[in-house]
Amino acid sequence: MLTTHLATLIICLLTLPQFDCETYSSNSFAILRHKAHPRKCVLDTAKGQLILRTGETKRVPDKCAEIYCGRYSWALIYDCVDEDLPDECDEWGDYKDLQAEFPNCCKRYMICNNVLS
Repeated sequence: MLTTHLATLIICLLTLPQFDCETYSSNSFAILRHKAHPRKCVLDTAKGQLILRTGETKRVPDKCAEIYCGRYSWALIYDCVDEDLPDECDEWGDYKDLQAEFPNCCKRYMICNNVLS
């Protein structure tokens, strides 16, 4: 999955004037060092520690996000993009399938005119 994200990002940066590039996720980075696990990324979650080796990508438990562990414990964290609601809709509802693979787990219900859709 990370390879797809990086390839899309590289293609979009190199060809930005020619093509529209859709964004399926936002990303951030963090240093996830832990003394007990040198050169690995360690993320504390509600289900315990998520430990990744360099170059490994895993889904974050109970959250629609994916984490990639780079060298020296730095990590890229991909999560859902905050999309604008259509004008006729009031708010976002729950996720449709929080257990789906990332980024499919990002799909959410919309509440439009007091109706869940």
